[in-house]
Amino acid sequence: MGVRGLCVDTGEGPDIEVFSLLGSGFTHTAKRLYESQTHPLVRVRPSVPLGYESGDWDVSWLIVRTDGTASGRSLDPHTLKFHDWRGRFACRWFVR
Repeated sequence: MGVRGLCVDTGEGPDIEVFSLLGSGFTHTAKRLYESQTHPLVRVRPSVPLGYESGDWDVSWLIVRTDGTASGRSLDPHTLKFHDWRGRFACRWFVR
């Protein structure tokens, strides 16, 4: 799947789309939506060319739904502290 705007909070830079494979998912028939968890992904401050600097990246997991809402958990690699957040993103779903 592709999620646009996922790395905006990591700093100034272009609004990029992040692609991730999805793990297990669930269909909520009463709510008429699908929900799935991403594999762990590294969020990096957007820049061209892409580069890593101390404090400019984290590791995150997302639970995304077809209505565009997402719940995330990010891990700061320096402090090893988790930060939970929620958001609404433009998502593209790819099915094979």
